[in-house]
Parts: sequence; C-alpha cells; structure tokens
Amino acid sequence: MAQRGLAKAADHAGLNPEGQPRLTLHDLPHTFGSHLVRQGADVLTVCRQMGHARPSITLDVHSHEFAAVQHRDSVASRLTDAFSGLLAGSGI
Repeated sequence: MAQRGLAKAADHAGLNPEGQPRLTLHDLPHTFGSHLVRQGADVLTVCRQMGHARPSITLDVHSHEFAAVQHRDSVASRLTDAFSGLLAGSGI
C-alpha cells in the first residue's frame, strides 16, 4: 500500500523532494492532528479525532503546535490592540 499508493501519490504531488525523508503512512494522522490544532481545535477535540486514549497523549505529540497557536494568537491580539487606536483615529 505505502509503496504503490502513497509513495506514487506523494511523488506526483511533489511531497517527496530529493534529500528529504519520504512521506509515510504515519505522517498522515500526525499532519491531520497538527492541522486541527492550527485551526483552533482544543485538546479534547483533537484527542477524540485522533483516537488517543488520553488528552495527555495528544499533548505529548502536539504540544509544540498548541504553543505555536497560542503565540500566534497572542501576537495578533497585541498587534490589534497596538494599531486599533491608530486606525480608529484616521477614519479608516
């Protein structure tokens, strides 16, 4: 399956660049979980979607994604706060 289906599809889609590790079947659910986190899903939602037995497993695997989303949201909020007064005063 991996050789005939996934490898061929990944090669065709340009997902197996030269010099990089090849896409594996294991990469697919991990990528799905990462996308859920980036779209704002909470730990319990990701845990259920991934079929993890406990939320702690989800956090072990995807903690870096949750941290990145939190940082992104924090920066966006600070920028909005910093520039909202400028934009409101300019009539835009």
